[in-house]
Amino acid sequence: LLSGYLFAEKSVEETNYLILILNGAGCVLLFFYSLFILKSLCPFCTLYYVFSLLSLYLFWKNSSISKLSLKTLSIYGVVVAMGATAVGSNSWKKQDYHDKLKVSLIKQFDSLKIVGDPKKESPHRLASTTKNFKDAPLRITIFSDFQCPACKQLALSIEKIIPRYKKSLNIQYMFYPLDMNCNPSIKRPFHNYACSAAFASSCLSNEKFTEGHDEIFEHQDKIDGQWIKNFAKKFKVTGCYQKKEIKEKVVEMIKQADEYNIKSTPTLLINGRKIEGVLMPNQLSIILDNLLKKGKS
Repeated sequence: LLSGYLFAEKSVEETNYLILILNGAGCVLLFFYSLFILKSLCPFCTLYYVFSLLSLYLFWKNSSISKLSLKTLSIYGVVVAMGATAVGSNSWKKQDYHDKLKVSLIKQFDSLKIVGDPKKESPHRLASTTKNFKDAPLRITIFSDFQCPACKQLALSIEKIIPRYKKSLNIQYMFYPLDMNCNPSIKRPFHNYACSAAFASSCLSNEKFTEGHDEIFEHQDKIDGQWIKNFAKKFKVTGCYQKKEIKEKVVEMIKQADEYNIKSTPTLLINGRKIEGVLMPNQLSIILDNLLKKGKS
């Protein structure tokens, strides 16, 4: 359209009119596809649809169609090809980077020592495809602290990859609060409510654990004694989370971390290999895809 203002020629106007008709039809189709199939509208795309149809209306009111100019179309084609080449080059560079990252990550993961899955399974699952934890082709054990910011980031990564691997993946959650109130490895005040958060979530049924897990991380910056009491009241575990046997259950889970020499959170065991720190969704996917590929071969 800008070219029509810069080069005021009939052939350019006629060609732009025909392009706007095709573009307008595409905008209508994409609008209904977004609305009824994707059930989501991109604000920027919607703005594009509005301006496209407005431009088509102005041409309809003030112009006429006679014929298509091959010369004008050819010039447009060259400009589009140049833009496509630039975009494609950038995409190829990103793909090349991704391929190198993939090779490097798989190599690092394969070099890790196999330390095995915990001998005693956690009753708390974030994803479950088999009754016995060790029967799944993909197994992730997470040692985590509800007041740890990095653990929250990992929880968000895990949430994103679960739908893709739900038929192959078991994820169990292990409490490892960095809180001297229940963790004998912590010798000074640090995350002062992490133990209480662990006690309260430990009272949740398997069906409710994921919901409680997500709620605690969502409100991580608000956690204190009163918040824990409100959480326990909401999930109806007020009479549970302060019981001696619940605290002993959490401490027993903490002690399972000793054999893996865990000193920080989050720490993961992916198919028996130990990884410290946060992994992004794409990194997790690279590792899990490779494990599935090896399993099939």
